[in-house]
This record gives sequence, C-alpha cells and structure tokens, in this order.
Amino acid sequence: MGGASRRAKLIVLLFALAAGLVHGAYVVATSYNATLLDRYVSDEVWYVSAARNLDYILGLTPRPCGGKAYATLFYNSTAAMLARAPPNATLYYNATAAVLPWPVKGEYGATATRCCYTYPDKDNIGSYLNLEHPPLAKYLIGISMSLLGDCPAYWRLPSSTLAVLGVAALTATTVYIAIAAGGVSAGIAAGLVALALVAVATGRSSIAGVAGFAILEPFTLGLGYLALAAAAAGKRRAAYILAALSTLTKYTGIVFLAAILLWDRLSTREYRSTLRGIILVIVAAAVVYLPLVAAMGPDRLAKETINGLEWFLTSRPPGPVANNPLDWLTGGPGFTLSIEPKIVASPNPAIMISGLASSLILLAAAPALPSLALIASIEPLFLLLMTLVYIGGNHTLYSFYVAVAEPAAIAATAVAIGLCYAGVLPALVRRGLVAWRVTPEVGMVARLMGPRGAPLAAILAVLAVNGWGVGTGLLSQPPSSKIDVVLVLASTAVLASTAALWRRLDPRSVALTMLATGYALPATTLLLETLSMLEAPWLTLVLPLVYPSVAALPLASERRATLAAAIVMYAFARIAGIAQPPPVEHILAAIAAAATIGIARYTPTTPYAVLALLGDKASTLITATLLLRDERLLLPAMLEAASYMLAEPYATVARLAGLAGALILDAKRLRRTTPPKATMVSEEVA
Repeated sequence: MGGASRRAKLIVLLFALAAGLVHGAYVVATSYNATLLDRYVSDEVWYVSAARNLDYILGLTPRPCGGKAYATLFYNSTAAMLARAPPNATLYYNATAAVLPWPVKGEYGATATRCCYTYPDKDNIGSYLNLEHPPLAKYLIGISMSLLGDCPAYWRLPSSTLAVLGVAALTATTVYIAIAAGGVSAGIAAGLVALALVAVATGRSSIAGVAGFAILEPFTLGLGYLALAAAAAGKRRAAYILAALSTLTKYTGIVFLAAILLWDRLSTREYRSTLRGIILVIVAAAVVYLPLVAAMGPDRLAKETINGLEWFLTSRPPGPVANNPLDWLTGGPGFTLSIEPKIVASPNPAIMISGLASSLILLAAAPALPSLALIASIEPLFLLLMTLVYIGGNHTLYSFYVAVAEPAAIAATAVAIGLCYAGVLPALVRRGLVAWRVTPEVGMVARLMGPRGAPLAAILAVLAVNGWGVGTGLLSQPPSSKIDVVLVLASTAVLASTAALWRRLDPRSVALTMLATGYALPATTLLLETLSMLEAPWLTLVLPLVYPSVAALPLASERRATLAAAIVMYAFARIAGIAQPPPVEHILAAIAAAATIGIARYTPTTPYAVLALLGDKASTLITATLLLRDERLLLPAMLEAASYMLAEPYATVARLAGLAGALILDAKRLRRTTPPKATMVSEEVA
C-alpha cells in the first residue's frame, strides 16, 4: 500500500479520534453528571423499565449495584396489595398497585417480583414492554443491566458508547469521501469543518445532549452512522445489517436503510445486489424479533406492532413542548430533558439549514460519486419522513428526534466545503446532473436556469413552497407568533442559488452560496421578526422574497463576494455569540470583519488580532479559512473549536495560543514574500 494511501488513512483515523474524543467528553460530562446518576432522565422511565421487563422474558436477571437494590412487588389491584403486602413494605407507588419491601422473605401473592432499581411510578409499568418501538435498544440496555448492574450509569453505557462511535465513524466517512473526491487537501478541509461543527453543536441547549441517555435515538444514530461507514468502505453486507439494526431500535432508522439502498443502486445498478441486501435486512429483523415471538406468539406481536405503527400517526396528550418539522430548521422550542441541571435538546438551525443546502447540492453530484449519497440523503429523507408523519396526524413531534439527522447535516456541510476548497465540486455537480438527466438544454429548464430566468425561478419557488406549507398545515401560525416561513426561505435559497450557479459553477460561488444559506438565514430571521410585527396578511408571501436577495449578495461579483460574505458571516457570529449586545456593535463588528477579510485578499499579511477578536465561532474561522484558501487561519480555528470543551481559564489560553500561532505563521509568510535586498555581483570575464 502506497505512502499516499497510508497518509490518507492516518488523516481519516486522526479526525475520527478527535471527533470521538470531543463528542465523548461532552457525553460523559452531561449524562454522567453526579446529579443525574441517581434518577431517571426523561423517557428513560419507559425504555429502562421495558428493558428490565424484557430481561425476564429473555431469561436474564438485572444485577443490583451501588447499594440501590429493591424488590418491587406488583399486584393486580390496590385491594390485593393492601391485603397481601409484607409488613415492611414501603408504599412508594400511586399510579400502579406495587410496593417496595426490603428484604423480601416469603411469598406475598404478587403477580410479579422485580429486582433491582426502583421502577418509576407509572400505570402498568411492571408489564410494560414498549412494543410501539422495535426491541433491539431495550435488549442492549437489559443486557448491560444483567452483566454490569441495574443503575443509571450502566443503563446509559450502551447508548452513549454507540453514539460516540457513530459520530467518530461519521467523521471518518466524511473525511474518507472528501479525500476520494478531492484529494488529501479536501479531506483535511472537510475534517476541520466537521470537527469545528461537532464542537459547536454541543452544549446543554443542543441536540447532542440526547446522546448519553438510555433512550432510543443514540442507538439509532450510532448503528446508522456505523452502517454508512461500512458502506463507504465497500462492506455491503455489514452496511445492510447495521442499517437494519438501526431500524430495529427505532423506525426512524429507516432513513439509513434508504440511504444505503440509494448508494447501492447508484454504485452497482444491479438488482441482485439490492435484493441480497433486502434479504439480509429481513433475516436481521427475524433474529431480533424471535425472542418476542417465542414469548408472546406471532399473533399478539403482530397486533402490537400494528398498534405501534398507528401510534406513530397519533398526536400525544398535552405535555412537553411539541414541534413541527419547520421548527427544527428555525430554532423552535427544544425538548427539556432535565430541569436541574437544565439540559434542553434543541437542534442548531444554522447547522440544519446549511446541512440541507449542502445535502441537496451533494445529491445532485451523487451519480458522479455514489458515496456522496450516503451522507447527503439522511437529512432530506428524515425531514420528508417527519413531514409525512405530521401530515398523517401526529402533531406532537419532539426536537430530540433530530439527533438522528443533525450529525449528517454537519457531514454534508463539511464535505461540500471540502470539495469546494479542492475545486472539484462544480465538475461533480455537472456530471451528476447529466446522469440525473437534468440538463440546461431542456426547454423550460433552460429558460428557468438561465441568467435571466433565475429571478423567475426564485419567485416560483417561493410560491410553490409557500403553497405546500399552507396546504399541509405547517404554515398555519401567523409570522408574528412563529417564523415558520423560514423553511420557505431556506428552500427558496437552495433553488435560487442553484439557478444563479448554473451560469457560473465555480468553487468560490458554491462556497459563498453555502455561506449565505448557512449563516445569513438567522440574521435574516431577525429582520423578518421585526417586519412581522406589522401582522399584515401579505407578509406570508412577501417576506420570503427577502432571503433570495440576501443569498444573492455573494454571487454579485468576484470582487465584492468576499466582503458580502464576511458581513453576513460575522454579523451572524456576533448575533449568535453575544446575548443582547447593542445594535451598533453588530454593525461595527460586521464592517471591521469585512474590511479585515477584504484586505486579506489583496495584501500579504492579515491583522489577525482583529479577526480573532471578532470570530466568536470556530465554524466562522474555518469558513473564512477555506474561503480565502489561507492555511494561516486553521490553527486558531482548531484551537477555537477545542476551547468549547475547556473550562476557563483554559479556553482563553487556547484562543490566545491560536492567535499567537497565527501571528507567527503570518510573520513567516510576510518574510518569505519580502523581496531580498539588492547585492553587488562582480562579473569576471574569463
């Protein structure tokens, strides 16, 4: 194996390890917090209880740990409980007929005796199996409880391990695909973007908070992204099996199965390969469900499974804050996992929007490089699936569902920027569109996608997406109370940008379009919120037209592109990074940052002090680096990303170290570009 191949593998491994460490540190700090190690968190009450009950069906027994060993006795009725319960029993439960005696001596007529950790006080919890979801995640939780112990630390071990492995595998897949398409430089660029966004996407108000708890999403995303990694490495059987296992933890895992089916069709175009994959999926499902079939019988299990599928299309009773799919792109209210400490699962709208735009661009190029479909199809498929569920009648969707899709949004953004940096994305898009049979020579498409038709395409997109939103009920609330039209803006931006780029598909234009899509949207939303206070009916149609004009700024000309992108990028960084600063600070920061980056394009040196002071987000520095093709910004960007995982004063030290390193590199570059002094040269005539 050649040196280049070994170098590429080393780069993939290093980025995977770095992302795994960053994500793992956050997961441990969140879910293994001392205040959370003695209680259930959120939906753990259902999944852990079901896992404990399934242990008895599987012939396993949970082990006590940490001194928290109880025997819970369940009865058919409160009267039976009061008549037969042992005298040392504690009446802990209200919602179900059960008591907590310790120790248990003798028989007391209980219908079930359960060890070890206290059950939650929920109706019929002693027999609950959570059959509305597939059983694999509960099997894994139950096995951990029987091998290691029935306490929160061990409930969460399988899910947190799989989540960290999944993020590491996805980062490896991201870098691997970028290297395959654009070389080592593209892989390094994609890895840096992915690493920065993984760091930015953590926090107690982020979707990453889900990863460490004993709920279904960490299992689904962990197995799903391992499946994508196996597919990218050419391991078809492993990919299909892992995708099937992901779906067997929660039905939303079907998006990974669909992504692998798409990749398989694009890469082999053979029905036999797809058929073999489907057979593997069926076999995996049969093996996973076999214990339940043996315990319950096929008829009851089939009935429970059908009821579970119907349950997915039914709204829940009033309770936690619910969302519609638009909220996940607009920064709607998050799902509170814990009150103390406060942990809210809320997706990052900038990551979701930039990921959606990048995914659509990469899907266009997927026929030219089928592995792009692995990461580019996850977020669009997930949003489509959840929209169909919403239309089907379930209007109580929760933000933590997005934990399955947000890592893919990070990966798509990273790969798209990496390929832009290497200058190969335009050619891939052209080849892909030809394979998709979407060419500018086809009648109406040519007129819409030409330079004169771009504004018309943008307006038609606004009207079409708005009509779709109103027709499905997703845009039912007025803009003054909830800016749901932001999805309209995002969709419009994608189509308008595609139309504008048709004329000139070059790396800088594609990169700047993604910049505008990813970073201008939240800033534009603030403007929309201000305008929406007018509560005029025409705003529903007119407001979305504001965004294409913002997205088009970077595409105006080569000379003005950098300044426009810098204004958008740094204005958002200041808005997102500082709580309620004075408006004049936004303006000054944007102007200073724009001037800084603008000067950097035409001078051999850059005033990094100004850049570091203005750059609140690691992703901002990374994007500026790739936009300017200036490696001097990578060091402060990486250290800025690292600072998100550090406590003060170490975070400040990391930022200052990045600034110092950048200044040193800058000085070296300046010396290299300084002309040498003139010297006297004596000429001798031979």
